[in-house]
Amino acid sequence: MRSHWRAALARAEMTGGGANVPQNMAQGVAQNAAQGARPGASTDPARDDRPRSLGTAALHGLGFLILVALMTVLIVVQQRASGAYMAEFSAKGPEEAGHVVTGLMIADYLSAGLPAPLAFIADYGLHYPRVVLGLQPPFYYVLEGLWLHQLAPSTPAVLLLPALLAALLVVSAGWATAQRIGVLPGVAVGAVLMVLPALREATLVVGLDLLLAVLMLRAALAYAAFLDHERLRDGLLFGLLAAAAILTKVTGIALVLLPFLAVVATGRLRLLRRRAFWLPLVLIAVLAGPWTLGTLPMVRAALADGVLSPVAVAPLAIVGALGFVLTALATAGACFVALDLRREAAPRLPLVLLLLAVIFAGTLALLPQEGEAPWLPLLAPLVMLAAVGGLRLIGLVTSGWRTLAGLAVALVMLLAAFPALLVPVTKPALGLDAVAQTFLADTSRPPALLVVADRDGEGALIAAVAQRDRARRSFVVPARAALAVPQPGPAQGALLYPTPEDLLVGLDGMGVGYLAITGGAPGADGSVRGVVEAALAVHPERFRLLGRFSRPDGGDAARLFAILESSAPAQPETPPAPSSVATPAP
Repeated sequence: MRSHWRAALARAEMTGGGANVPQNMAQGVAQNAAQGARPGASTDPARDDRPRSLGTAALHGLGFLILVALMTVLIVVQQRASGAYMAEFSAKGPEEAGHVVTGLMIADYLSAGLPAPLAFIADYGLHYPRVVLGLQPPFYYVLEGLWLHQLAPSTPAVLLLPALLAALLVVSAGWATAQRIGVLPGVAVGAVLMVLPALREATLVVGLDLLLAVLMLRAALAYAAFLDHERLRDGLLFGLLAAAAILTKVTGIALVLLPFLAVVATGRLRLLRRRAFWLPLVLIAVLAGPWTLGTLPMVRAALADGVLSPVAVAPLAIVGALGFVLTALATAGACFVALDLRREAAPRLPLVLLLLAVIFAGTLALLPQEGEAPWLPLLAPLVMLAAVGGLRLIGLVTSGWRTLAGLAVALVMLLAAFPALLVPVTKPALGLDAVAQTFLADTSRPPALLVVADRDGEGALIAAVAQRDRARRSFVVPARAALAVPQPGPAQGALLYPTPEDLLVGLDGMGVGYLAITGGAPGADGSVRGVVEAALAVHPERFRLLGRFSRPDGGDAARLFAILESSAPAQPETPPAPSSVATPAP
């Protein structure tokens, strides 16, 4: 009987007898006809939803990029207001000059047509001895070099990259919180991160920690997605981001422990038998392992020689960066996450954030780092945990009114961050950019500049000359390395030229044509600064003052001299009109 019914139905379709077709099939045919569907087109619901899913994803991606662009504009306005565009690199720390000079080297390497890399690096380091490639991993410098290769190497262009990275960090943290917890807590997380003094200060300098923070947060989000869906693509994305983090800064190696602790904490030991768990780790080893192991002897030698001067991170520094209220909320969030470990329905992102914070804090304790705020990658996970803690605390009182709970959490977090707005963030100028301009403009002597300064002033002047001298015709020579024994040991710091006469002979032999002395206390006997000042006092006929360059903050002025030949006549003591106003590099 059933076969006869099917045959009749087939005859009705072939002859156009729509009256015998069931109503739902007739409606489907009419819908396909109205949409202009081809005969035989797929009616699979999953395929029909795919355009809408792609459209939604594209809309979300566009919204994310718009928010990043808006945040970047706000951060650029903040940079300009803080005086960062008029300040030299290394004004807030000596490490910044190395990051800038290495990025400029990559940009020049690309402009030169990719010559032999080792010879190019050696030559560039001879001109501007602040190249740190090898002492630090290469990913940030490659990104910075590509950035500056497309843009002019001006100070605003250099600082635009940290602004963009900070915007990515803020929007990524807020966006992820909004998707998994609620829109209002997500807005609060982004706003709190935006006003924290530590993040605002990080946008004023060139460093590795901002990029590391972005990569570590995105890697944590990818691994949380892997735990939720167990998809290989999420695991591979985590592997790529983790490898990039390790190739940005060595502390990114903390991400290698995240998968193991995550499967143990969630009780999903069965994942250890799947290739989706191990392939991301293999990807990390292949991409980041060769560089990390290959440069390990160089890093050890730099640590032994004092070239790298890492410092341990004080735990109270992190508490001071967040404030008491946000720290308390983050602690509460961590406690609730720990209580939810064995709940199968518990969200995985808060757990991954907690594990990331714990692992990274331990890594900082074992591997002290250079920089103003090496704990910067902890800020976003901790602020997101603070939002989780606030919502769970309110959930202890009431289980309803989700919107009201989100409003309350957002209000508490914003009020807790309000004192951070009162903390001024500035970047002072050292007055050395004008020294670099004057040195490059004068062509009467060989273009080799001897710099007598502390590490901040030395780095700032090297970066300023490298930023302006795109033809690489000049050389910058640190006095502490050229006039004294730089290697560690009993003789470290001993003068190579102990008398003014010996110094002048040595300078003539090195072909140094200019001398820059930054402000500072008078040099003691037996110091580099002391012997240089003695030479200036005993043999004034050998030096011609090109200018005094005062600091905008009223500090001691820097002086620039041209070193004359021994047969040159004495110069008048009245110097030319000084130039103390620094302008941004073109």
